[in-house]
Amino acid sequence: MERKIPDHKKGFFVKYIIATLCLISILAIFLGHFRYMDQKISDISKVYLSKISLQNAGIISNEIHTNLQTLNVIARMVGSSEGLSLEKINAMLQAEARSSSFISLGVVLNDGRLTFTPVSSGENGGKDTLSGEGINGARLLLSVDSNDIDRIMAGRSEISESPSRKVNDKTINMHAVPIDRGGTAGVLVAFFDEAFFKGFLIPDTMDWNGCSYVADKNGNIIFHSKSCGADEVFSSAMESLSRGWSLEGKEGMKLRGDIENGRLDTIEYKLGNQGIYISYAPIDFHDWYLITLTGSSVAEAQSKSIYDEIIPAFLYLLIIIMAVAVYLVYMRNQSFRRLERRMEIESISDESYRMIMEQTDDIIFEYDTLDKTYFHTDNFRKTFGYEPTKTGFLGSLEYDYIHPDDISRFVELYERMRQDRKLAETEVRIIDSEGKYLWARVYMLGVFDRDGRLAKVIGKIVNIDEKKKEIQHLKQMAATDTATGVYNKQTTANMIKDFLSGDGRHGKHAMMVIDIDNFKEINDCYGHLVGDAVLSAMGIELNHLFRADDIKGRIGGDEFMILMKDADDPDLIGSKAAKICRMFRNYELDENITIDVSSSVGISQYDMDGATYEELYEAADRALYYCKNKQKGTYAFCSEADGETDLQ
Repeated sequence: MERKIPDHKKGFFVKYIIATLCLISILAIFLGHFRYMDQKISDISKVYLSKISLQNAGIISNEIHTNLQTLNVIARMVGSSEGLSLEKINAMLQAEARSSSFISLGVVLNDGRLTFTPVSSGENGGKDTLSGEGINGARLLLSVDSNDIDRIMAGRSEISESPSRKVNDKTINMHAVPIDRGGTAGVLVAFFDEAFFKGFLIPDTMDWNGCSYVADKNGNIIFHSKSCGADEVFSSAMESLSRGWSLEGKEGMKLRGDIENGRLDTIEYKLGNQGIYISYAPIDFHDWYLITLTGSSVAEAQSKSIYDEIIPAFLYLLIIIMAVAVYLVYMRNQSFRRLERRMEIESISDESYRMIMEQTDDIIFEYDTLDKTYFHTDNFRKTFGYEPTKTGFLGSLEYDYIHPDDISRFVELYERMRQDRKLAETEVRIIDSEGKYLWARVYMLGVFDRDGRLAKVIGKIVNIDEKKKEIQHLKQMAATDTATGVYNKQTTANMIKDFLSGDGRHGKHAMMVIDIDNFKEINDCYGHLVGDAVLSAMGIELNHLFRADDIKGRIGGDEFMILMKDADDPDLIGSKAAKICRMFRNYELDENITIDVSSSVGISQYDMDGATYEELYEAADRALYYCKNKQKGTYAFCSEADGETDLQ
């Protein structure tokens, strides 16, 4: 017995030592695991913040490029200006500068001429803060800008890459686009300061407890959100970053290397006793970067809240039942994996989705085919000014809001999407709250259940009204003779042919071919500018004399053509022709020039003198030739010319 007691004590002591060693081992494993968890939480936070920063950089890039689209329009206006007169160009630029956020606009032509508007600023009222006098925008040009401008003129680049510059402690930025005139005729240059970014929504992160700002590749701050100045830690970090990314240590070296090579990432950095996450993502403009600063406690709050809830239970179970410690560690690993997956999902969830949708005018919609309910984002009201019905789709949405001429196209889109089971799109006009129809592009994609039945329809509505109208305007400009404002020769011929073979084939119409008498003498006596003014005046007077749906065009140097639709009264046709003949008798072009010029008119009638464009043109031209030979300043019908009757 006495021997068993020592053996028992010895066994108890051994078990105690083993248990202690197991406890120490488990605690060591436990502490090591929690260090690993802390590092993983930091890594997950970096990945999450990098994703948000990249999304926000895309939003900022889109806003910048959207605001700069007006420069392409101004460049086209300058390129189409007559003679590239610097005086006219400067007047045009000053008018545009007054209505835009650019502090100065200028043009540098490839022949060396240049003109810039005075520098304007909301704070200085268009005056130099040093001298107090208005300064010309050309003074903002740097020597490196000439290389940028030369590269654009040579066609090696379509956008500028000039750096920011400091003027009176203000960051001034430059952007340039080519001026096309059958080739690069010059460069349109725009300068802008922080006022350009007024109204931009620079998203912050983690429930608005962060700071975001835009900086160039050298660290100079271009623009920052309001929250950046409210926190001393953020202000200190921004000051260090603005001095050429001068952070200390290996994290600072990593940041500078990433910025130099155009990469994005997130680093964790210590400022005194406080840690912050610094996220940086390139913006697709001038090598700029979006910098986002987030406190470590804020970035890791969600992960640590779960982490802190598990610790007490884990420790309690570890002390009570050591045997299940390994199982609890395993469960902790599983919980961590679920957390990691959850954070990956949440990185593209509600908050990110909301921020992205606030930066676009696109309308996302969903239609449930089972309960016939319709959902859309708030952008529908922003675009069209009202809320559509929440029930029904086909049979309600299209008949209530879509233009009657587009309903069949909308129904065909739905059927094509349902049958092809892939994304379908079309263009329709949707009415707004003021009764006007706006062009929109509609995308639809079906969601089918396991039985192959259409369960939902998801899609997007994009407002393309301005783009559509711009295309229509460009088509109108292409069809118009710029000197006179009437149709050009090809458009005139095509429109008359289409009309005679379509709606006008059963009617009575009259074609007039008009020639300005002795037009060469006008050019010789008064010069070509006066000659051009006469042609322009002819176009204006013809538009006043004839109806809007009559076809009016210029078919030669001083020759014009008119097709009077549904005109079978010879007296009416003759009276119009007589007015044309004496249109420029004692005509005042301006207060200094009065001309006395007549016109001759040849007239053919559909279908008396011909049934096609070519036949009518030949008949009217024959009548015109008869007038020119017999007596200028008169008109004649083809039937009169062929019968050799007296002129009128």
